[in-house]
Amino acid sequence: MIDHAHGEAPACVQACPNGAIAVRVVDHASVVQVAEAETFLPGAPGPEHTLPTTVYKTKKPLPANLLPADFYSTSPEHSHPALVAMLTLTQLSAGAFALGLLVEHLAGRPWGSTLAQATTATALALIALGASLFHLGRPHLAYRAFLGVRTSWLSREIIAFGGFAKASLVFALLTAAPLLSLSVLEPLAALAPALQVAAGLFGFLGVFCSVMVYVATRRSQWSGTRTGIQFFGTFFCLGAATVFTVGAFGNESLGPLDRIGAALLSVVVASTCIKLAFEVRGLLHARDRRQSPERRRAQVMLGDLRTVTVLRFTFSFVGGLLLPAVFLVKSEQQPGPAWGLAMLVALVAGEVAERVLFFRAAPASRMPGGLR
Repeated sequence: MIDHAHGEAPACVQACPNGAIAVRVVDHASVVQVAEAETFLPGAPGPEHTLPTTVYKTKKPLPANLLPADFYSTSPEHSHPALVAMLTLTQLSAGAFALGLLVEHLAGRPWGSTLAQATTATALALIALGASLFHLGRPHLAYRAFLGVRTSWLSREIIAFGGFAKASLVFALLTAAPLLSLSVLEPLAALAPALQVAAGLFGFLGVFCSVMVYVATRRSQWSGTRTGIQFFGTFFCLGAATVFTVGAFGNESLGPLDRIGAALLSVVVASTCIKLAFEVRGLLHARDRRQSPERRRAQVMLGDLRTVTVLRFTFSFVGGLLLPAVFLVKSEQQPGPAWGLAMLVALVAGEVAERVLFFRAAPASRMPGGLR
């Protein structure tokens, strides 16, 4: 950008001893046309998303089949542990609250205690939002996220999950008011059903915004289909497992497994099967002859991240398929709370491993580089 006040070029232009840098006023329409023609630097990420105006010039012609020197190299990316915790726990808490609400309305009664279900979901949501602050370089400026709500999926995600946490917290307080003798909250008891529905909708919307945050990057490994299956699969899988486990702690008698418990376990099995089948399909790209982001992703998962991949499938098989199947087969007796907790812990471990792979096995879109 030229300093119009003084008519001077930027310092980088003035300081370059070879005059290799020049700054010009560009025509936006022509930039869009060049991006659509895909005539950008060979081997670089596609320009149609960011519309770069930088032009790379060389005296030598660039071959049409030019590739970066590091085109065939693969290596894990950053793990982003704060985001792993935030995404896993927000999807768990939102799924638990929404599925608990759905069970209560469809069956006419909650599975276990409504207060216990709401309190568990709220506590996990607050922990998730707290963990997300560790991803920020300057947490004290987190409030500025609300300024981009019109254009930013990240801002919408923050607002949705913030609304979910607040609505579920107030609902839990209103539900607990009679037990805690909080007479000051009794006049607001009529708002509890509306707050319960609002919290469920906020949570579902928050997970959708989480999906769109990564879809907006336009990276093929974070496509809408893959990210949607992963995030909403966690929503249903961990949500159903959490509702079942919390309800198991509230059931005094271990009688036969009723239809609500069987339905929750079926949701766990079905969502786990869909997720694992989709991930196995992704790993098959390692046999592709043509190099692609999908092949790089599969190579990293089966190479440098092989241990994490094995843990992902092992924990998910035990918590999402083996234990629920045993519970369903032996339906004459409901599993005890310890067995339900074992299922939930195994599932959470599997989903955390999946979220680590979501970040670490995603080849970054970067400019062409040299050999390392």
